[in-house]
Amino acid sequence: MTDPVLPPDLERAIFELAAWGDVRMIATLPLVAHRVNAWMRLLRFRVYRIPDYNGLSVLWGHAAAFPQSRAAMTHLAMVATGWPTATILARLAATFPHIVDLALWGIPHRANDLQPIGALANLRRLALSPLYAFRNNAATAVAVRSLAPLARLTHLALLAAAGPWLVPTLATCFPALTHLALFEQHPPRAAFVVDMRQLLRSLRLAVCV
Repeated sequence: MTDPVLPPDLERAIFELAAWGDVRMIATLPLVAHRVNAWMRLLRFRVYRIPDYNGLSVLWGHAAAFPQSRAAMTHLAMVATGWPTATILARLAATFPHIVDLALWGIPHRANDLQPIGALANLRRLALSPLYAFRNNAATAVAVRSLAPLARLTHLALLAAAGPWLVPTLATCFPALTHLALFEQHPPRAAFVVDMRQLLRSLRLAVCV
């Protein structure tokens, strides 16, 4: 009786699942076989977390030293770096065009600063502060609606409390949302609850926390 042979696509999926999020496992599994090494080596470049200005400089250097990481990176989280937000995002979009999940933690930005991510056609998940990005004015709504990738977002995390204008902005600018996470939201107004119910009906949200 021979051992069962898995289809290559299924075998690869199993190895990737085993290694996802485990740096030590990503370093170990390539030793199993040459084909596994070919699958696993790109996982090392899939996720980055940039904690500060120095981390951002390291990222640029890494991208120059390992060009293959540019196509492989799909998840990126950044905290405040001291660099202008628009400048950072423009370089990120040009260097890592396949980003799917982007988190901007504590980075002051306005809606216009988000313009460079218009080049990220694969972007589906975004986390940011609504206080900076979605101010209550007509210019903000126009700027956000002009970003095609934002209209395709399925997952949005808002990392700080926002005003009563939040719900209408979400309904207008993010029609494809299926998952919405609200952090530090303390809605004392009954109107907020009514607005959220309307948002749930209009956006077809599957998850709202």
